[in-house]
Amino acid sequence: MNKEIFNNSDLRTIRELQKNEIHIWCIQWCEIAAKVQCKRCLLEKSEIVKADKFINDADKYRYLVGRILTKYLAAFYLSVQMENIIIKEDNFGKPYLKCKTKEINLQYNLSHSGAYLLLVFGYGMSLGVDVQEKIQLADYKDIAEHFFHKYEYQAICEDPTENTFFDIWTAKEAYVKAIGKGWSQDSDSFYIKNNNIYSLNEKLGNWRIYRFKLDRNYSVAIVMGEHLQKGD
Repeated sequence: MNKEIFNNSDLRTIRELQKNEIHIWCIQWCEIAAKVQCKRCLLEKSEIVKADKFINDADKYRYLVGRILTKYLAAFYLSVQMENIIIKEDNFGKPYLKCKTKEINLQYNLSHSGAYLLLVFGYGMSLGVDVQEKIQLADYKDIAEHFFHKYEYQAICEDPTENTFFDIWTAKEAYVKAIGKGWSQDSDSFYIKNNNIYSLNEKLGNWRIYRFKLDRNYSVAIVMGEHLQKGD
């Protein structure tokens, strides 16, 4: 699976998304928030209402950038008008794409933290992405003991640093987003080890974790399934 990483400047020269690759967009949303506002009229009424309910301006503009940019990129990949792209949510709240004019199998996922908004797109696969700004926590081991699998807790005990903690946390978050269950999935029912995902002591071979350097203050994980799971 080929992976291409893009940033703000690449929005001027978007290229086609091939069947055997994923596109990862690392957007510094503040830089384009004002420009994106001109596309606000292409949002659904419910999306505009939700945006206007945010009390904090940063939360409002980050939501608008994420929503509009998702539709903008999806429309390009699918060669349709932006107003034909609809973002729906399943029963667990996982967003997915629909098109008013044709059937599609374009999948995406979104995450944001601090200055960054991450979007990932691919065809016919389950995708989950998580980005977390690394912050100094009082006790990584204590949090891991209560919310991580015992093997992950052991890894934190051996190396109780922010890098180890956030590498595990972002991978877990990306996985539950990819399977579409969010944290209705018990965090102790699977674990991350050696950059693989395990459940009941068996490696889940049809899932892959991908990491890359975004900024030394952020941890990023993308989880990819080889194909859509039943029920997705």
